[in-house]
Amino acid sequence: MKSLLTLILAVVASVGFSQNILVADNNPGAPTGTHIYPTLQAAINAAVAGDIIHVIPSATNYDGAAVNVNKNNISIFGIGFFPDKDGPQVATFNQLNINASGVRLSGLNTTTLIDIGQDNGSYNGITIENSSIGYINTGTGALSNILIRSCHINRVNYGTTTSISFGNTVSNSVISNCIIDHYGTGTTYESITAYNGTIIKNCILFGHGNNAFQTLINCTVANSIFYGATPTASGTFTNNVLNHCVAVDGTGAAVDLSGYTGTGNISSLNSTQIFAEPNINIGDGSWNLTWDHNVVAPLIDAGTDNTDLGVMGGTIPFSVTGTPLPLIKRLLVPEIIKQGDNLNATIEAQGY
Repeated sequence: MKSLLTLILAVVASVGFSQNILVADNNPGAPTGTHIYPTLQAAINAAVAGDIIHVIPSATNYDGAAVNVNKNNISIFGIGFFPDKDGPQVATFNQLNINASGVRLSGLNTTTLIDIGQDNGSYNGITIENSSIGYINTGTGALSNILIRSCHINRVNYGTTTSISFGNTVSNSVISNCIIDHYGTGTTYESITAYNGTIIKNCILFGHGNNAFQTLINCTVANSIFYGATPTASGTFTNNVLNHCVAVDGTGAAVDLSGYTGTGNISSLNSTQIFAEPNINIGDGSWNLTWDHNVVAPLIDAGTDNTDLGVMGGTIPFSVTGTPLPLIKRLLVPEIIKQGDNLNATIEAQGY
């Protein structure tokens, strides 16, 4: 009940009362009633444009093999991937298929993938943020205005799957402030496939000596750190611009970026000269979310927008908790109140 109260109050405070708020809760003994559903799929099926669905943290994965997000202009919120709260529960799914426009997913966890346009339809205006995801894939229909922001793409157990694969029908899209870990169960593979003006900014592309890209054509990469990965592709790499980036290879040695089109790139730093904490092990197979993601000089304020390189720069820095909404940390109410008296409550919340 504490989690339910936290989530519902946070959403009400942030969005007002103009939309319906639906709740998906698969916990044993969860409350029932209007707008409360035992699965996310049931909540989506009941939603209309403008509705918000809140997924209550649970020790059990939601739904079955896949959830189909097939309603336009709905938002789905979980509590994040590493929230600062009592109890380890988060909102976890096996797979989410987005076949709609105007969808926002925030604070969720998938054990495999998020598939955008799986039915090969044409969709736009999709935001995926503050989530932990195995990998992201797109269909062959016309897809535009996709925003992947402040996510951890972990690629656990996916040997030769690109972490984020935008097909050549994806346009006008942005990947921002993401940690993209393209290592999986002893196998390294590429981080990103993208075309058609995709912007990749303020990301950490974490590898183990391999190419950062599978295919990259007509794209811009800015303010990003290639850590154990080189900004090259196993396939085609043409007509791209790198601005204000830094790279180290699988040994931690500096990668010379002087031959790339673009400005402000840094070619003189090794892996021990990038982050505020001592050198993270490039070969250990996973990115540690408790790592201090802040950078040191000369990467501080060195971005194209005069903020830091990496995920802590830009207008919306990465959240190490993935919590997308204010989280209530303290709720005080009187133990006894007389009938007819006002109920005075004190609520303290931590914002992100």
